[in-house]
Amino acid sequence: MERSRRQRRVALAMLLAGSFMGALDGFIVTIAVPSIHADLGATFGQTQLIVAGYGTVFAVGLGVGGRLGDRYGHRRLFLIGMTMFVAASAACGAARGPAMLIAARLVQGLGAAATLPQVLSIIRSALPERQRSAAIGWYGATVGLGVVCGPALGGVVIAADIAGLGWRWVFLINVPLGIAVLVGSALAVPQTRDHARHDIDLAGAGLAAVGLAALVIPLTQGPGAGWPPWMVACLLVAPVLLAGFVVYEHRLGDRHPTPLLPLRLFRIPRFSMAVATVLMLNAAGAGAALLFCLSYYLQPGLGLSPLQTGLLFAPLGLGFAVGSAAAPRLFARYGRRVPATGIMLVISGFMGIIGTDAAVAAPDRPLLLVPVLLLAGTGQGLATNPLITLVMSGVRERDAGAASGAYLTTGELGNALGLATFGAVFLALVAGDPMRATPAAFSRALTWTAVAFAVAIATALLLVRRLPTADAPAGTPLSPPEP
Repeated sequence: MERSRRQRRVALAMLLAGSFMGALDGFIVTIAVPSIHADLGATFGQTQLIVAGYGTVFAVGLGVGGRLGDRYGHRRLFLIGMTMFVAASAACGAARGPAMLIAARLVQGLGAAATLPQVLSIIRSALPERQRSAAIGWYGATVGLGVVCGPALGGVVIAADIAGLGWRWVFLINVPLGIAVLVGSALAVPQTRDHARHDIDLAGAGLAAVGLAALVIPLTQGPGAGWPPWMVACLLVAPVLLAGFVVYEHRLGDRHPTPLLPLRLFRIPRFSMAVATVLMLNAAGAGAALLFCLSYYLQPGLGLSPLQTGLLFAPLGLGFAVGSAAAPRLFARYGRRVPATGIMLVISGFMGIIGTDAAVAAPDRPLLLVPVLLLAGTGQGLATNPLITLVMSGVRERDAGAASGAYLTTGELGNALGLATFGAVFLALVAGDPMRATPAAFSRALTWTAVAFAVAIATALLLVRRLPTADAPAGTPLSPPEP
């Protein structure tokens, strides 16, 4: 019997709510890191790992989560992933030390990786064809809303300080919402499964996870720990492990029906260059790494509250939303000039941060950052949205899912690696404990870190200028942009 329209609406609402939570959690935490640093006695590197660890696990787990859903049922994996996410959120909110919080964040990342890939699969399988395009559009808007609202919502819930729990509410807010999603999904979301064979590339996932851990852990922990020999060794071994992962996936070739990294896609010049641009744009653009550094600059540095900081970040999200909405039509008309213009706007935003910090008195800097962040967010939206189309164009229909997954994974990895790398630069320039540093030290750190951001993202500009755009369709992407 055909499912009722009401059941489908409830099911879609539950799926979208789960997607919102996964996207929100990658960014809502950035506003809380100075409070976590002070309350738990965490180091700067530990707060980096609280944010970057989630993104790294999420990125590596996306491909495996999608394959598990295909094999064992999409609703089943959605419910398992959401249960993990809610339980880990409660553990984050109850954490008594940074080690417990980091461990719970890693489990949160696994839960998100199990949950989010199922949403589009269920939409494609369970909704009538005439309703799929609208549902996919709602999915993109919902995830984008989670990204845009994250910092501002984080500031609001910390300021509310319900029951004196302060920053813990950036995690605990997931618990009641997640329970509602679990109940509604169990009642309304249908079970779907891809009946084709989907083997799981566990060896590839393991190599990728170990290689990234060997890179991210030293980058985040090394500067504060004085670079002990084992961290230096990890940093040296990481490229070897990641190269081994690529070699393994290459040798796997077509012998494995669903490799974690389908290298055949990288033989398409447009795809490989667009993915490289996505990596650089997420690492060095107006995203998680910038928000992380600005949170320290604005709160311990300039003395702003989490609420003031979150509201100050709202123009960045607003600009991203406006740029993303305008990008498809502009890209259809002007091609690669649109993402190139977007990246130049982001670079202009970094220049504005440098100029504001250098030429304006400290009390006036937050207000003047508003137009600067609006400019940077608009540029990020203009640059990111067309790249999804470029990633998907030229890819055969049978590879559309793999290409979409590669885009999402690359974006998450960019956020995590950018936060680890530029966070380390920021800490080195502060030259001490960020909770005790002088305003002058914060100004120096932000100025030169912004220079590093601008130089790095110029690489993305060079890549965009070389992107072939002939025959690139201007259709709606399967997956949402992420700053």
